Amino acid sequence: MAESREELLAKLGELEEQDEPSAVQTVVRPRNKANPFDEAWVSDSEPYVPKPRYQSPHEPNSDPATFKIGDTFSDVRPSGHRGPFDEMRQAIPHPRYPQPGALTTPEIEKVYWDELGVWAKANDILRSLIWRRTEILEGDVWAAHRREWQDVQDAERMQFLLGLWAGRGMTPPSEEQWDQLAREKMVAKTQQPKPTEAEGQVIQPPAQKPLDPNDTSDPRHPWYGTIIRNAPR
Repeated sequence: MAESREELLAKLGELEEQDEPSAVQTVVRPRNKANPFDEAWVSDSEPYVPKPRYQSPHEPNSDPATFKIGDTFSDVRPSGHRGPFDEMRQAIPHPRYPQPGALTTPEIEKVYWDELGVWAKANDILRSLIWRRTEILEGDVWAAHRREWQDVQDAERMQFLLGLWAGRGMTPPSEEQWDQLAREKMVAKTQQPKPTEAEGQVIQPPAQKPLDPNDTSDPRHPWYGTIIRNAPR
């Protein structure tokens, strides 16, 4: 005779009680205290406590009182390498923590990173508008061809910046200031340094061997890919 559902559930509960250990044993991996990054361990006697995080210092050119639209941002890492935002033109000041050096909180971090996203978006729009202005000043034929639909897109982007500037009490750039930013971009584009080696010498391309008229495997050969029969050896 088949067992009922209640009987099966009762047997299942008895089996689960038998499988449960009488005491929970926690296996603790010894911590390498010499390594400050070794935190992947668990212990009932010494629970995991995350390291405190402190608010970062203010970035250069981030003071709203002295900030000017178009100021560059210096993104140099402690290792000396330059980050992706280095020499970027800023539309609004870089966000600041309220109390540099003090302990931070999840609420402070959320406000800071939300403002950082707005800062990055505004800078990207400013960069595209400056680039667009350089095309017009240089007399780019394709820029004039794209002008009809490009003006609509630029107007939408400009409205975003105008809203940010109005909310912060900032004066938008004049036409002369826009042209000045574009000209500075044009000068920077023509004065980009050439790649150099550690000794300061310009990197030269590797020397190429002379072209062998019988070597059709050389891509420079006019008969590249064919076979020259009875070629002298």
